[in-house]
Amino acid sequence: MTTAAISVEEAYEKIRQGVPVVDVRTPAEFRASHIQSAINLPLDKLSVDLIPEEIKQKEFFVVCQAESRSAAAREKLSRYLGSIVKNIDGGMNAWVARKFPVESEGAHCSVMSIERQVRIGAGSLVVLGILLSWFVSGSWIALSFFVGLGLIFSGVTNTCGMAIVLGKMPWNN
Repeated sequence: MTTAAISVEEAYEKIRQGVPVVDVRTPAEFRASHIQSAINLPLDKLSVDLIPEEIKQKEFFVVCQAESRSAAAREKLSRYLGSIVKNIDGGMNAWVARKFPVESEGAHCSVMSIERQVRIGAGSLVVLGILLSWFVSGSWIALSFFVGLGLIFSGVTNTCGMAIVLGKMPWNN
C-alpha cells in the first residue's frame, strides 16, 4: 500500500472521526449502497471545482467499487490538492466485506456494477462476433478481435472505454 492509499480499516476509523468521503461511482451505484456521509461525484464528471471548499481544506478519501476509478480520481485530484487525497484500499468491495455500515436509497434499489456490465457487454460482443462469422461472413470475427484488443488495452492502461460509455447510459444515472 502506498501513501496515496489507506487501508479500509484505517479509513473506517477516520471516517467515524469526521474525515469526508467522495464516492466516484455512478449515481446508480451510489444509490444502491454507499458509505454513510459520502458525497457522490462520478469520475467522468469529477473536477477540483466540484469538491466543496470545506473538504478541500483537509484530508479526505475517494472510493469506488473495486479501487481502479478511485485511484484515477485520487491521481487527478492530487495534482491540485496534494497528499490530502487518499484512496480507500479495495474500495466498496473491501468495505462491505468487512461489514462496515452502508446506506442505500430505497429498499429495492438493485444495481449492477459497471465492472459487471463491462464483462457482460464484452462477452456478448465476442460471442456475437463468433456467431456472425460462423453463420454470416468470416469477416465478422474482427468484432471479437477488436473486443479482445480493447480488453488488453484496458488491462494495460487501467482505463476502460466501455465502462466510460456504460457510465453515461440512462440506467446508470
